[in-house]
Amino acid sequence: MSAWPLHPENDALALDLVDPPPGRSLVDLVDPFVTLGRGTFSRTLLGALEGPRGKLVREVAITLQSDEYPLLSEEAAITCDAIDRGWSRKVALLEETAERTLRGPALVEVFGREAGEPALLPPTLFCKQRRAFFRSVCPT
Repeated sequence: MSAWPLHPENDALALDLVDPPPGRSLVDLVDPFVTLGRGTFSRTLLGALEGPRGKLVREVAITLQSDEYPLLSEEAAITCDAIDRGWSRKVALLEETAERTLRGPALVEVFGREAGEPALLPPTLFCKQRRAFFRSVCPT
């Protein structure tokens, strides 16, 4: 687990790290996080909400914007607008499912957000060597 301390509303969120194969370190891996699935515009990682003493409160699946997008074709290049529309559809689906589902996974809001809008995280980098998150320099 690696705590994600850079979001002011929830410093108890942690992402699970992959166990590197024998003889390799986390630095050798392309993706250091336990990935549960990938969509066109997203990826879902295994994580946890931790209590004040670092004890597990609840395991969670965290859906984040993907860091890579497939090139469908030269004519159908993915645009920022297409990504925003995709996220809006995903948020609407999650909200609708959470409202009518009594069994199965529950939608747990770990970040503040407006209804119908995705939560926004600050630009963040992860250092595999130190196993720590750092706020990225961003002009906006």
